[in-house]
Amino acid sequence: MDVTTSLSAPELTPLLQRWAPWRHLIRFSNGLATDQFETGQPFNADPLAKLRFVMDRLPWADLDGGRALDVGFNCGYNSVALAAQHDMSVVGIDVSPRHREVAGFLAETAGVAGRTRFELTDAATFRDEQLFDLVLHFGTLYHLPNPVLALETAAANLCPGGWLALETQVYVGADQSLSKFIHGDKGDYSNWWSLSVETLEVLLGHVGFTHVEQVLLTTSSWISDDQARAVYVCRAAT
Repeated sequence: MDVTTSLSAPELTPLLQRWAPWRHLIRFSNGLATDQFETGQPFNADPLAKLRFVMDRLPWADLDGGRALDVGFNCGYNSVALAAQHDMSVVGIDVSPRHREVAGFLAETAGVAGRTRFELTDAATFRDEQLFDLVLHFGTLYHLPNPVLALETAAANLCPGGWLALETQVYVGADQSLSKFIHGDKGDYSNWWSLSVETLEVLLGHVGFTHVEQVLLTTSSWISDDQARAVYVCRAAT
């Protein structure tokens, strides 16, 4: 991720040191990058990859200058990108105080603090006073104990005809009537449910999405053979 900033390298250096270790590669216009400081593992060299998967599936002529909700914003890279590149007003929600502090720092550094707001709240129940044109729901759904409620909430936060971009872990076993309980899988107790592809697509239709497009379905060496990562673009009913 590339960030344009008015800060010089000497001004930015102590701030980047303060928020280390970094787990995402962010390059700044003054020549600094987060991988020049202490890093953690796993380290994501392409934090905007999920956003790029859906870029050409979204109607940016309609979305530019609108409102976006970034569910599970992490250190704020997607929120900052939407604000900086598409002039969107972005609300990010997460449960980590450190994430909120780092995201606020990144937005301030990128000059988009006035178009971003980061809150600590439950993704399954959050409702804003105003509806959104776009909801990003990347890498969060399978971490929520009640994924059905979370999808209902995502749909309820969208204006009529609004868009959901979703990336999550899914169950790809032979019996697609099943989903998998993954709490504690590989020692990770933040995981809860890996919905089957069929279940996920039925639920998306059930909560009100009239257009459900699978953009990507890919396996990975670090998840079980019956698991995959899926990316969807969905449109709410008009």
